[in-house]
Amino acid sequence: MRRIQLEKIKYVVRDSGGFRATGIRDTSVEVQVPLIGIRAAVTPPRSDRPGYYLILGMRFEQNESGKHPLIFLGEHEDDLQSSLFKRFYNDTARLAVQRIYADVGNPGFFSGLWLNFKDLREVDVYPALHPEDVDYGLSLVREWLQDEALDVPKCTPTILRRQLGSLTAETLELGTVIDPLRFLVSGFTHHRPTIRRSGQFNEVTGYYY
Repeated sequence: MRRIQLEKIKYVVRDSGGFRATGIRDTSVEVQVPLIGIRAAVTPPRSDRPGYYLILGMRFEQNESGKHPLIFLGEHEDDLQSSLFKRFYNDTARLAVQRIYADVGNPGFFSGLWLNFKDLREVDVYPALHPEDVDYGLSLVREWLQDEALDVPKCTPTILRRQLGSLTAETLELGTVIDPLRFLVSGFTHHRPTIRRSGQFNEVTGYYY
């Protein structure tokens, strides 16, 4: 069965076993997709590049490689940290983010992030895994690309797709998006969300059977 490709996410709601993302698929039809976890990663603005955050959700169903694909939910870049945090805060609440990764090696940014998001009770700020090991992070991203386990909109313009070209393991390049992307892929790889439900989900009707 062909996996439904979402082009735009409208909102995410929690349910008894996880999350349901409502969005527009590649045929312009509104559908719901079940998710078992939603996480984000963020990097601060620098002199040579804007700050950027990326939000991904892990699908309930597995693909042929045995992975639960990661689906693009949101992103934004900004030259000002205050503006970045404001937009990120709103998207974190709207998209039901559970966990945020950031590089603890930048203590000022990490503590500022924690202070700005501490009133979101269901959100935890975590140190990114292996932030200094870019090669390891890139190897994980390439693996997920090769296993067709990263779903990025094909028709809707995104910063992520623009910077990663055609988004294949062979064309992966460094850029603003790569640190949040590798933080997320590493986090989902080593600490996968717990699946709390059984049965199959019909992505068109939004019901389990």
